[in-house]
Amino acid sequence: MALQGTFTKYNEIESGTIDYEVTYPDDLPEGHTLYDKRGTTETHQEPNRVKVGTEYVDKYIVVKMASLNSGYGADYNLEGQPISGTFNKYYYTNAQYRVYDSAESRSLWPNNYFEEFELDQETNQTGSQDLIDFVYTKIKEQEGFENLIDV
Repeated sequence: MALQGTFTKYNEIESGTIDYEVTYPDDLPEGHTLYDKRGTTETHQEPNRVKVGTEYVDKYIVVKMASLNSGYGADYNLEGQPISGTFNKYYYTNAQYRVYDSAESRSLWPNNYFEEFELDQETNQTGSQDLIDFVYTKIKEQEGFENLIDV
């Protein structure tokens, strides 16, 4: 299986910064980690992230590798401390896929790709579906990849 067609790969880049204000409540209880800041306002900065797309016209995509990992994670309170007894099982999919000019260029030499991307995401995939098929589905669900077809 492979995917074919035109797609747009989006990335976020940093472009300057954004200022924002945080106002702390007057009634923070004594002993709270932010008690000394009660009733004050602070200005913070964070990077300004801009979405930029690159269009790939009439390309051929093949999944090179896919893995499914599982683990346990905790829920956290507002102070960043784990909440006792809230461990949740999660699944995480990691995959690499290669972009070729065409099916012919791949068949001539599989290392003749011009771009390789990763797909990393938490998922509910638990092994009931073929993992490679699952990754192809997830690739097509990405913004800009919706028009790719199975070949």
